[in-house]
Amino acid sequence: MPAERWRQIETLFALAVECPAQDLPLFLDKVCRGDEDLRRELESLLACDAPEQQLIDVPPPPESDAGMAGQRIGPYRLIRLIGQGGMGGLPRHPGR
Repeated sequence: MPAERWRQIETLFALAVECPAQDLPLFLDKVCRGDEDLRRELESLLACDAPEQQLIDVPPPPESDAGMAGQRIGPYRLIRLIGQGGMGGLPRHPGR
């Protein structure tokens, strides 16, 4: 991609990020003026920049894994416990 084109995309992207979501389609119509490649590039960058719910944002599971089969954590569905300790499950401590 030519450097001039990349500078154009960078400038427009910076403006688009500041644009309110409801005004974004009109903004893109105006700045792209029928340049579909430019619009696709900006929309792709904006999609990557959009805040999505991350697994880290999901509350942790309860202290016990009992009855968790079938539950969802973010985009993941728990099927069954496959191990204990380390990263395989919640460690068990007698008397606690």
